[in-house]
Amino acid sequence: MNGGHTYSTKEMPICIKCGKTHINPFLGKHHSKATKIKVGLKISKLFKNVKKSEAHKKNISMSLTGKLKSDKHCKNISSSLKNTYKQHPEIVQKMCSSDNTKPNSFENRLLEVISDNKLPYRYVGNGKFWLTYNNKNINPDFIAKKPNNIVIEVFSNHFKIKNFGSVKNYMKLRKEAFKHFGYKVLFFNENSLVDNHRMANKLNRFIYA
Repeated sequence: MNGGHTYSTKEMPICIKCGKTHINPFLGKHHSKATKIKVGLKISKLFKNVKKSEAHKKNISMSLTGKLKSDKHCKNISSSLKNTYKQHPEIVQKMCSSDNTKPNSFENRLLEVISDNKLPYRYVGNGKFWLTYNNKNINPDFIAKKPNNIVIEVFSNHFKIKNFGSVKNYMKLRKEAFKHFGYKVLFFNENSLVDNHRMANKLNRFIYA
């Protein structure tokens, strides 16, 4: 790192020549995935509380404006993030526990019904309760207090079709995952979050079934 030093027109040719003649001992080598993750986490901690100036933000925005990532680039980014989340579930938990995103509007609707009817369910969708199935971290939205083998999933059809191909496929995979740990699953989508009385009855029936 050059500490922010800008090379003059006279210095540039010298640096280029030096770079071509100097043999880098790391030439042709690559860091392991584990090392890259460690370095990434250290850098993120280092700059965690560093605020960017408005000029810096503007420069970043201008440098990225109009640039499109290739399909290969997007897949590499996606794969890298998935591997990071698998190896460091605490990152996912921290993201999910953000007060700015949880609970969402659908979850709040169900929370209201549970509270008004004093039903034995507690909200855990903010990262309070986790299970790991097939190397994937699963965080249900609600879990029953008694009996404690019931979980609730609240979702939007649009996003499940987008991510799983269909709502039916999403529900099948979710049931399979929770069944592995002995849980029964109760599902609520936007169509079943309309009538408070029906929601309360559905929650009650599932507990005493």
